[in-house]
Amino acid sequence: MSPQIACRVVGGAALAADKAALERAVRQIIALDHRVYETVSHGHIGGFEQWLPIFRQHPDTWRALTDHTGNIIAYWQIAALNGAAFGQAKSGLLHPADLCNRDYEALTAPGHHRLYFASICIAPEWRTTRIHWALIDSFFAVAEGLAARGSFIDEVAAIAHSQEGRRICETLGLSSHGPAREHGECFYGPFTAIVQRMAPLLRRRRPGLLVLYRIG
Repeated sequence: MSPQIACRVVGGAALAADKAALERAVRQIIALDHRVYETVSHGHIGGFEQWLPIFRQHPDTWRALTDHTGNIIAYWQIAALNGAAFGQAKSGLLHPADLCNRDYEALTAPGHHRLYFASICIAPEWRTTRIHWALIDSFFAVAEGLAARGSFIDEVAAIAHSQEGRRICETLGLSSHGPAREHGECFYGPFTAIVQRMAPLLRRRRPGLLVLYRIG
């Protein structure tokens, strides 16, 4: 399939309320993870029974891109964590497979949050500049919506388990902080630094985000 075919962003409360569609999306996301990541990192992915209630209860923590047939070709997932859990994530001691609903802070109320990127994944045949930016823009769209409701991001941590993950972390301006405990590389940075780095894109696509985070 040609990667030039238009993609569509899916996710959010409407999809979370559609039981069949959400279950299909979660199964596709897990299958994409297993397809893309090295076998050694499969223990960090988690399973359907773990992720389904999280995706349903926290619809602002993920978005996916689909092709014209509705198949998921890329996605990202975040977790707003408390201080102790975020410290573990920042140090590479937290596995996505260990997360459950009680570990997540609600993004629905005003406040400040620390975000852990549980996963960023793009199917190999869709790794074009256009798809990269579409995926990144979908994250900033959610961040803008959250900030408009008074829910702000303070810090961001991620563990890259693939070269593609490293590339995206570096594009966002996250700094490498060495290897994770078992597999991958730790990345970290303040969200305002990410917004400043991406300001040229955001001025065209998400100017409201710059205003909300008071970045000129």
